[in-house]
Amino acid sequence: MTPGSPRRPTLLYIATVAAPLRNFYIPYATHFKERGWTVLAAAGDCVGVEPIEDAFDATYDVPVSRSIANPSNLVRGLPAIRRLL
Repeated sequence: MTPGSPRRPTLLYIATVAAPLRNFYIPYATHFKERGWTVLAAAGDCVGVEPIEDAFDATYDVPVSRSIANPSNLVRGLPAIRRLL
């Protein structure tokens, strides 16, 4: 990016597992990428999943549990997501 050029908007999709990214969010990622957005994905075990890797600009594994009461979400999941933001 050169000085003075407009910054591209960025969209981050976060899910607990890769399935929603693969089964639901790919069309949305394509839509926003076609309009110049940077589209990122974060979920447990989504790195290396070919349809997800192809659809998003970057993918990240985050250790988030599906249970909201799981204490590891605060200890491991939240810090991982904060680093992405």
